[in-house]
Amino acid sequence: MLRYKPVLDVIDELDPITFQGLQLIPSIEAIRSRISKSYGNLGVTSLTTKFLWLKMKSPIVIYDSRAMKALNTRKEDIPTYYSMWRKQFNSSYDEINAACASLPKVYEYSASDAPTPQSVKEIASQPWFKERVFDVYLWSSGGG
Repeated sequence: MLRYKPVLDVIDELDPITFQGLQLIPSIEAIRSRISKSYGNLGVTSLTTKFLWLKMKSPIVIYDSRAMKALNTRKEDIPTYYSMWRKQFNSSYDEINAACASLPKVYEYSASDAPTPQSVKEIASQPWFKERVFDVYLWSSGGG
């Protein structure tokens, strides 16, 4: 936990409103820069976006090297990564939406203490959940 204390110190104080609209990319880059200083100026884009996503979910998109490879973007180019991510997500939205809508039908296979079909439907209909499904798809696609 001490290893991530510098990240948590920065992330805890953030207000999600500063990550809306046109402020999104500059806010991510500013936070990445602050966090990077605590880690010897290393590239911490993936770490930054993962912690931001845990705190606020959408509109944060997790930056990952495997997803970057799947999107064919350059390393540390957050604006292009986000643009390509959104473009691909939007073009795949109908398939993602259909897959998420079908999850309540198989809820009993999700865990030994499976939630109800209604709770699965509520979670799977959230924008952040659909975005995370796409993240996993990109991660898998960029792995080979």
